[in-house]
Amino acid sequence: YTNDKQDNISDATTSTRPPALSTSSSSSSIRRRLAGGPAGVAWLMSFPNSGTTYTERLIESVTQYTVATNYGHEHVDADGQPEHILTSIPVFEGGKNGPFRLSSKELPEGGYILTKTHCGGYCFSDCPPNWYILSTEQYLEECIRGARFEEREGGTTERFWVQYDPSFAKRAVHLFRDPFDNIVSRFHHEYKTHNNQKDNAWLDKYPNAPYGFRAWCRDSDERFKEREPVFFDEAMVKAFEGVPCHGEFFRWVQWHNNAFELIRRLNIDDHVVHYMDYDTDFDKTVRGILKFVDLDWVGDAPPFKMLAYDDRYYSQEERERIIEFMKFVASERTWQEMSRYVNKSAEGPADTQKSGEEVKADILNDAISATFPTPQESSQEDQG
Repeated sequence: YTNDKQDNISDATTSTRPPALSTSSSSSSIRRRLAGGPAGVAWLMSFPNSGTTYTERLIESVTQYTVATNYGHEHVDADGQPEHILTSIPVFEGGKNGPFRLSSKELPEGGYILTKTHCGGYCFSDCPPNWYILSTEQYLEECIRGARFEEREGGTTERFWVQYDPSFAKRAVHLFRDPFDNIVSRFHHEYKTHNNQKDNAWLDKYPNAPYGFRAWCRDSDERFKEREPVFFDEAMVKAFEGVPCHGEFFRWVQWHNNAFELIRRLNIDDHVVHYMDYDTDFDKTVRGILKFVDLDWVGDAPPFKMLAYDDRYYSQEERERIIEFMKFVASERTWQEMSRYVNKSAEGPADTQKSGEEVKADILNDAISATFPTPQESSQEDQG
């Protein structure tokens, strides 16, 4: 939960991760109260900005049941729009350590309640390696971690870091998004955060355009370069060379490696959902999720609009170098799931792939015209 909703991204290097907590001793009493409700939790495991919000909204809409989240400040109204609540609402009676209801809809009667967790190791650009290098055991600690909020006098709230028993998780829906698009989307998320904070110095330095993204990557690559040899072996440091946004891509691959390894160790069933499949075969993708969580399709699905970024964000040479790097870091299962994105990048139509010099020209044109994403692109970012 280390940066799920960053209140201040610039504080990332000085803040401390919440201490590890022991799991709840009341889990057995909570499990006795599951009769008549969901059979258990189905984690919605997602690297941030990979389609989490859309998937939550989708499953709530088509099942007409609430989904859940580890993060007790999150809540939506009847239209699926974010709303402010002062006190977190547990899924299970007595389950004050989470997970928490995302809406006021009823709990599923049977089946599994889809429960958002970003787990750990996903912090944004301004974080040192010791924040995101996680063993599978540490990753598990973050998967079951969340925050409970309680109302206090005067309309204020108090936050409590919590963890629930990992045995609550009976299944896992594992979201995947094209890593090239996922990292660009994270840049847009960070831009939006700084824009909301009216951090004009940051906004001027990293405009919400391809050339701003490339500057963001360049600076994030340099920020902790001197500290990386302390935390990574020589082979990994060597592999970083020539990889734009190498910290972001390392976090992306490590996150998915840990997800697959944790699922294996917990011996729970998993179901991989690729974000792009909502666009290519929507009905099949939705029915696959519903079958996995054992729930019926009874309501209308919200519209989905696919957003993929053009090739001004990476040159073809950069894509090839990033692919080599990801293969070096990826586990066998992660690499298997990545194959569709790797092949797409390596075999893209020649007339849409640009050389480094052509990309540089595009960057200059962007700087002159100050091109920004369209409203459609901005709204799609909210689906992350």
